Amino acid sequence: MPDRMSQPSRAVIFFCKVNGIEYEEIKVHIPKGQHLTPEFEAINLMQKLPAIADGRFKLFESHAIHIYLAYAFPGVATIGEFTKESSQAISNRICFRVSKCRKPETEMLMRLDQLRDTIMVNGIDYEEIKVHISKGQHLTPEFAEINPMKQLPAIADGRFKLFESHAILIYLACAFPGVADHWYPADVFKRSKIHSVLDWHHSNLRRGAAPYVFNTTIAPILGRPLNPQVAAEAEIILSSSLSKLESFWLKGNGRFLLGGNQPSIADLSLVCELMQLEFWMRRIALGYWVRTRKCSNGLRTQEMPQVLTLMKYIESSCWPKKDNNISD
Repeated sequence: MPDRMSQPSRAVIFFCKVNGIEYEEIKVHIPKGQHLTPEFEAINLMQKLPAIADGRFKLFESHAIHIYLAYAFPGVATIGEFTKESSQAISNRICFRVSKCRKPETEMLMRLDQLRDTIMVNGIDYEEIKVHISKGQHLTPEFAEINPMKQLPAIADGRFKLFESHAILIYLACAFPGVADHWYPADVFKRSKIHSVLDWHHSNLRRGAAPYVFNTTIAPILGRPLNPQVAAEAEIILSSSLSKLESFWLKGNGRFLLGGNQPSIADLSLVCELMQLEFWMRRIALGYWVRTRKCSNGLRTQEMPQVLTLMKYIESSCWPKKDNNISD
């Protein structure tokens, strides 16, 4: 259901045409507010474009849609299938670059925990290399060879190098046979839904949490001024995202995202984002922060028991012995 004003919608249409995927295009006029109608909300509760309906299966977030189309339709060209079964030839020792976490020197802490905990829970052999952001070690030529963008996290598996935390999590889940299927299911429908969560996370929760934390806590540590206006705007996005998390992504009978009974990489990534708030808000337990803080738009987050429950399950399953001092 695209609108040609939308770049992601155009990309989905072009992908279908290039790969000979039969589709019906239903125009949704954003200026007329047609994406806000009950009819469209039945396709996508987030009321954004693009969104697709393949029979009873519904999906939104453009990257998730592309991945679903690539997996679900046999005519889509591929350069070879990358599965757990075909990954035996890949090195089983992985080196990932992380930041030093003994002191509050970096905003990357929780995304690094995503990788560390995924690796440890699934028994992946790895070497951890410390990178001090406050000392500019991520700007060195040595690190640029791993990630030319000079950001963390990044990994090197033999000659293969990769950055962006969600991409790394997907790679780890696919490349190492010992990783349980529930982290990144082989089922195309479940996998596509996980991608929908991952994309939503970066364009919503992350977009609120990162500038809010930076402009309330981290900026002075890195010699930058606080920006209260940016922090206030980010807090509104953060509050709205937490509300969507509670009312949409955590609905259902399961204890995890999308009603699942076991965690996925989307659960791990999202909880680590929330833990960043715990760490930087003077290490006050997030449960206390969630129950007592009133956000700028008046939403009280103590109305989000599902969020707290999700955190509890992820924390107990991924780092049951971890104390409040998040350090090496």
